[in-house]
Amino acid sequence: MIEPRQLLSLSDDLSRGRGEPYARAAISRAYYAAYHSAKPYSDFSPVPWSGNEGAHGNVVKKLAHWPVRRKHKEAIMALRTLGAILGDLKAKRHDADYMLTRDIRHEDAELAVRQARDILARLSGLGDAAVLQAELIT
Repeated sequence: MIEPRQLLSLSDDLSRGRGEPYARAAISRAYYAAYHSAKPYSDFSPVPWSGNEGAHGNVVKKLAHWPVRRKHKEAIMALRTLGAILGDLKAKRHDADYMLTRDIRHEDAELAVRQARDILARLSGLGDAAVLQAELIT
């Protein structure tokens, strides 16, 4: 079994590699580290699943568009911010994996790693998804 932090570590290593293939691989691994960390939090979002978004798009949507309530506003705003960052990282991953005619630079990989690291750190600050879920539904 692999943990998202291991993907992030690999992404960081790849971002130091020479050449565009390393940068592309680093972006992809950074995105998946962030996605797999964020998905459990999206599972209990009240935002409905959309058949048009796909699994990855739904994770972004369910986090970024979480309805704000007075109770637990700080946690919800943090999740919304994380959803927006994850959406940006998802777009970078799409370009890295599918847009082979687009130049991907070392700096793009470094930014993706920083974004993924930020997502994992912020999620860690929110605590376990199951515990947060219990708090948000009360």
